Amino acid sequence: MIMIRRLSFLFLAMFLLGFYFGPKVSANFLSPGSAEDPLVTQKWVDQYVAEAFSPIRERIASANLKLEGLGALITQIENRCRPTIILTVGSVKGFVDDLEYSLDAAPFIVSGRILLPLRFVGEAFGVDFAWDHNAKSVAYQSPEGKVILTIGEKTARLGKNQVALDVSGTIVAGRTFVPLRFIGESLGAKVTWYGEKKQAVLK
Repeated sequence: MIMIRRLSFLFLAMFLLGFYFGPKVSANFLSPGSAEDPLVTQKWVDQYVAEAFSPIRERIASANLKLEGLGALITQIENRCRPTIILTVGSVKGFVDDLEYSLDAAPFIVSGRILLPLRFVGEAFGVDFAWDHNAKSVAYQSPEGKVILTIGEKTARLGKNQVALDVSGTIVAGRTFVPLRFIGESLGAKVTWYGEKKQAVLK
């Protein structure tokens, strides 16, 4: 019995010592996320993430600016490298960067619009045209996506869009003629018409 009392007093003494001299727990003056308080708030997490990723965001923004500048430079280079093409209505002679070429057939005008042989367009622009004999359509790739132009129709597919044509493509004497302005502009070229010379210049 005496032993039990001694143990009881011993446990009570240890409890009191721990209570008075042990570490204090308080909710005041604690910094969230510190060694004293490992629990964090949403605000602290958001601030920490913002500070940690700030340099990365700055690098991404800088990289995006460089990419935009690179894209503009590429466009300038492409514009400089694009050939200058000169065509004259009624003439089978065409010029690409001052070099003379012979066309399969002479360009002609329909409803105020120039049509020219498809083959010459492909050779001058370096574009591969796919001719579908059954559908009587021409397909090629442009900067805006795939282009499908069907002979006899006054609309064409440009990427995901349907585009109205001033004049449809046609077949004359076995030659496929396509509207010059639409083909040129869809490939990113600027088309200029000189009426006194009946010449079209693509650049």
